Amino acid sequence: MFRSRLTAVMAVLTVLVMINGAVFAQSGASGRGRSRGLASYNVTIQANAPNATVMVDGASLGGVPQTVEIEAGTHSFMVRAPGFFDWSQSVEINENRTITASLQPIPGEITLTIPSSIQDGTRANPSSEFRVFVDGREMSGRTFQVAPGRRTIRVTTGGLAAETVINVSPATSYIVTPSFGVSVR
Repeated sequence: MFRSRLTAVMAVLTVLVMINGAVFAQSGASGRGRSRGLASYNVTIQANAPNATVMVDGASLGGVPQTVEIEAGTHSFMVRAPGFFDWSQSVEINENRTITASLQPIPGEITLTIPSSIQDGTRANPSSEFRVFVDGREMSGRTFQVAPGRRTIRVTTGGLAAETVINVSPATSYIVTPSFGVSVR
């Protein structure tokens, strides 16, 4: 009788150990999501920039748009794209949601160079008499930043003006050199 009771108790203990071991193995297996009993939510990440990639809590997840399962809590999101400033934000995740990263383009840079061949050497500082305008707005200095897009560049001096249109790309540098000429017929 003692032996049969001991066998029954051992069988019950074995079953309990097996059940606890299976639950422990299951909860520790993935290392994320429901590992600590926290709820997980679907988060869609999108951005306004082409070729954007996303990182969540320092781990690269690839391109956007993308939907990932993330456990509840505060998470750090970073979205990057060539020619744009990085976007980063800490977001509290407590429901399914969409995160839209609005990346700002890195401005282009324009440098005005004035060749000595078109400067009036009889003036004290002939290059100071040149003025440059971008989309009708006068710029100060000879190097300046402009927003990406189609831009009209106008250079004037005295009664003369030269104008061109360029498509400024993000994070790209341009050198603008006016040229004036005389033609004889």
